[in-house]
Amino acid sequence: MLHNQHLGQCSPSFRWLGLCLALAIAPVLCSYAQETLASKDSLRVKSKDEPEQPVDYEAADSILVDFISNQAQLMGKVKIRFGSMELQSGRAYQNWRSRSLKALPIADSLGRMADTPRFVDGTQSFVADSMEYDLVAGRGKITELVTREGEAYVIGRKVQRVFEGDMYVRNTLFTTCSDTRHPHFHLQLGKAKLIPDKRIIAGPSRLVALDIPLPIGLPFAVIPLMRGQKAGILFPEYGNSPQFGFFLRNGGYYWPISPSMDLSLRGDIYAYGGWRLNPTLGYNKRYRSSGRLNINWSNLQSGDTKAKDFSRQRDFMVFWQHNQDARAHPYRRFSASVQAGSSNFLRNNTPSTTDFLNNQLNSSVSYSRSFPGKPIQLNLAARHSQNTQTRRLQVNFPEGNLNIARVQPFRKRSAIGAEKWYEKIGFTYQSNLRSSLNVADTLFSPSNAIQNLDAGLQHNLPFSTSSFRLGNFVQITPSFAYQERWTNRRSVLTYDTALGKAVADTERGFFRNYDYQFSMLMNTRLFGLVQFTKGPIAAIRHVINPQISLGWRPDFRAARYGFYKTVQVDRQGNTRIYSPFAGFGYGVAGAGGSASLNWSIDNNLEFKTRTQGDSGEVLQRRKLFDSFRFGGAYNFNADSLKMSSIQWGGRTQFGDRFSLLFSGIWDVYQRGGDNRLINRWLASEQWWKPVALSQANFTVSGGFGGAVSGSAASNRMVMPPLLWDRGDSSIWDDIQRYGYRMFIDWNVPYRFNFNYNLTYQALNPKGQQWVQSLTFNGDLSLTRLWKIAFNSGLDLVSLKLTPTVINLYRDLHCWEMSLNLVPFGTYKSYTFTINAKGQMLQDLRLIRRRNWFDLQR
Repeated sequence: MLHNQHLGQCSPSFRWLGLCLALAIAPVLCSYAQETLASKDSLRVKSKDEPEQPVDYEAADSILVDFISNQAQLMGKVKIRFGSMELQSGRAYQNWRSRSLKALPIADSLGRMADTPRFVDGTQSFVADSMEYDLVAGRGKITELVTREGEAYVIGRKVQRVFEGDMYVRNTLFTTCSDTRHPHFHLQLGKAKLIPDKRIIAGPSRLVALDIPLPIGLPFAVIPLMRGQKAGILFPEYGNSPQFGFFLRNGGYYWPISPSMDLSLRGDIYAYGGWRLNPTLGYNKRYRSSGRLNINWSNLQSGDTKAKDFSRQRDFMVFWQHNQDARAHPYRRFSASVQAGSSNFLRNNTPSTTDFLNNQLNSSVSYSRSFPGKPIQLNLAARHSQNTQTRRLQVNFPEGNLNIARVQPFRKRSAIGAEKWYEKIGFTYQSNLRSSLNVADTLFSPSNAIQNLDAGLQHNLPFSTSSFRLGNFVQITPSFAYQERWTNRRSVLTYDTALGKAVADTERGFFRNYDYQFSMLMNTRLFGLVQFTKGPIAAIRHVINPQISLGWRPDFRAARYGFYKTVQVDRQGNTRIYSPFAGFGYGVAGAGGSASLNWSIDNNLEFKTRTQGDSGEVLQRRKLFDSFRFGGAYNFNADSLKMSSIQWGGRTQFGDRFSLLFSGIWDVYQRGGDNRLINRWLASEQWWKPVALSQANFTVSGGFGGAVSGSAASNRMVMPPLLWDRGDSSIWDDIQRYGYRMFIDWNVPYRFNFNYNLTYQALNPKGQQWVQSLTFNGDLSLTRLWKIAFNSGLDLVSLKLTPTVINLYRDLHCWEMSLNLVPFGTYKSYTFTINAKGQMLQDLRLIRRRNWFDLQR
């Protein structure tokens, strides 16, 4: 093998096939004459045809030179490299007198052609059965050309390349199918002009699928091949809706504003006069932020304007997602997730099944700021919650908090000797701001918002000292907490003699109330360990974490505080105590003093198993209960019902796939005829039954799926599987753009997940004490190319399925087929789609759809 030889003179290089670079081989083959001339002329001037950088070549078998015919032959895995360009072939023939080059494949031991000529220049590459190039005229001939332009392949049977780099192709095929020898479908262009990295210009063309010419064609075609973002028309999908008439959907125009920002303007138009307008702005600034703003306006009309069943629905919707890069700023962060609009927009304007089943819209915009070198953290936010069924709107703006980390004001800057007890005293500070508006969405307006705005500010100032030990096992932590609340409104009740009852009036201004309390926490940890020398269980370990908290708080209902008032409520002179602050801002200090004892016991139970391995005994730790906790409280100042109910709960896991969560409440007092607790212990009647179950909840969740092994395990898709999305517009746009395949993990043959919930309510009417629910989802690979996914649930009382969504997907190599089906219920619908996978042909699709409102007619 010969390789890495520096060549002498060369004709001018052309940046297309790079075939001209191989011309430099010729001067090497006649280097004797050149060296003789060079030795005689020490002042030789460099030729204009001499390359500016060396040309490397190699051939695996041989290089033969014929000086009589001025030809050179390179055989076996020929490689010719110059700069970023590289030519590979099985054999190459060079004539340095006529400045021509020919590259061909080579036959292997079985007579099959191998090492097809391949050319690579940066991001461009193509292969061909043969290549010929006339370096003097700057023209080339290529047979059976295959080149890739983005996601598409251009196949030309006969190609001529001119000096400028353009190519004229006969019998051109344009396809996104990777099987270039026999594509499943293609556009047959006939004669075409290919301008690399710009466009293809062709005459009449037609679509061919599975070797069958279809009656679908164009009189001419201009196919853009330019890389990057380019402006252009977004072709709509068409169809017919029984409710809104014939339609064109999602058509519009795309405009790349800058490399980091683009704008698409889409819309729908219906035969009955309805329309929808949808501008979408996307932005992505590297190392700063990224986001997407999607706005929709729609005016849908159903039926004839002169008919009795005519209706018009005007809706709007705004989606905004903004994410700040973590590297944008070390101390500031801003994020937004907005989903707001009219109540019926999702039901009338989206084909996504999960969208029109969604009746809750939520938004959140937040800003946080920390101050370097200072223990201060500031958080501000605006939130929105909207229920499309009840049509209630709740807006929280502004809201936020200011936090100051623990400060020890009495600690000396330079410690001398042992730390004094008062030096351990420290405090933290937190203030919370909240402004809330809760109205019907039809009554929302700026003036109404100001009138009904409920604002409050809460200050929390807890003091504490470091824990100290009582003996060797018990830790004691004393603390004192002060809390103050400010509000802009309060309620005043006055007795109306004419009506004979108390009448409420709302006062606006600045009002405050406060409370404080003392507490002392004592906790310890107990360990129990039992070991076994024989058997599969090696040891059992039990960890108990008991806590006792003592607290005292005065009765803020006393007259000296002024937080509670008395008002007459009827003509008989009966009165009641109320607080003007109740229901406003952050509320009011609790009525009644408290001297309480709170207790809780948390348990953790583990065991170790013993197995015999190749290297000896192997111990493996397993958990019985991650946590099993129960606790309660006792109020010494209460006049009755001093003991609270006992709350319990825990969690555990079975293997890696199943988990159990449980919680409940035990009553310690008896209940009267009205199901209210009375001051009589349960143990006073049945000592062996000191508690009664009042409420319980058990949730079992888990799933299983086919094993993933090998390289597939490390390359599994991070996208959620089919149907697990929330149905928001961004994900639905991705489904429209890329198809359902982005949500399918073919590495897992099957997957099933479930969630079973069992709830017990002792106070419910008889026969309704136990409530059960079951939801499940999953997917199954029927064959290597068929996938089915489902999302449903079961009402275990009526034994009926809850709203169910089924998706069927078929991989057709360069095409795909999908069916989204809601088979029954109020929102039954279906969407059938068959489309090409390639992005360049994303508008080559057939959609048949019936939304839920179409099937109601």
